[in-house]
Order: sequence, then C-alpha cells, then structure tokens
Amino acid sequence: MLQMASGVHLLTVDEPGKDVVHREAIEYLACHDLTPELIEFAQAGRDPAAALLAEAEAIKATCIVMGAYGHSRAREWLLGGVTRRLLATSPFPLLLAH
Repeated sequence: MLQMASGVHLLTVDEPGKDVVHREAIEYLACHDLTPELIEFAQAGRDPAAALLAEAEAIKATCIVMGAYGHSRAREWLLGGVTRRLLATSPFPLLLAH
C-alpha cells in the first residue's frame, strides 16, 4: 500500500534519544524501496494526538499508518493514549500495527 503512495512522511514528536528509532524506521522503509520524508515536530505542550493530527492536516495526508502500542492499564485509564485518541477523533483513515 505504501509503495503506491505519492509520498511517505514519517512524523515524530521531537524527543531526545529517539534518533535511533527514526533511523531504524527509515532503514526499514528503505528495504521496501520507500524514501520517507522525516518530519520532526515539537509537542510544545500540545496533546500528542492533537499535534499529530495538526501535522497530518498540514501535509495534506490521506491516511495515517501508525504503531499501536499499549501501556499499563492504570496509565491508560489515568492518561489515555495517542492510539485511543486517534481512534476516537481522527478525520483520517487509520492503519494500525502492533
């Protein structure tokens, strides 16, 4: 599906120590002949889900492909999670992987 896309963007919240994750994602996509544009954005006090949706809208995304990783039940209950928020509020189609 991604190989048929006109462009692939890798959006990530700018966090110290996450460079390895970005590099691994880019290398994985390169193995499938994909060259994503890396877009790092500052959370700047925003809700991460809202920040992700704003960035996706800014680049005129047509869908969001993302990992859906769970946290402890207590943390999810208290704080919620990006996946849950996107499932509830995203105007974009979502493709989730765990």
